[in-house]
Amino acid sequence: MDFCARLRARLRILGKRVLQLEITMSRFARAWTNLPRMDCSMTVIKVRPVSAPIFKACREWDLDTAKYLMESGEASFCDVDDEYRNGLLEVSQ
Repeated sequence: MDFCARLRARLRILGKRVLQLEITMSRFARAWTNLPRMDCSMTVIKVRPVSAPIFKACREWDLDTAKYLMESGEASFCDVDDEYRNGLLEVSQ
């Protein structure tokens, strides 16, 4: 057998192995993406007194104070009052 024939035979074998690897990886990726997911989220709601500064700021439409309280961690978008369980949007109306 001459060199070119051996080279072609080896390239054919190598090509088949590469193709087999691609098929295996494709099947693995497809199986991995079809796994059921546990999509869930959790929102922590902080109950604050009606007299809390964040509710006062929302009632008075004091956006600078509300922004400061949010950025400093003294309030959050998920705060509710302890009396009626109203959120910031309900309090501001």
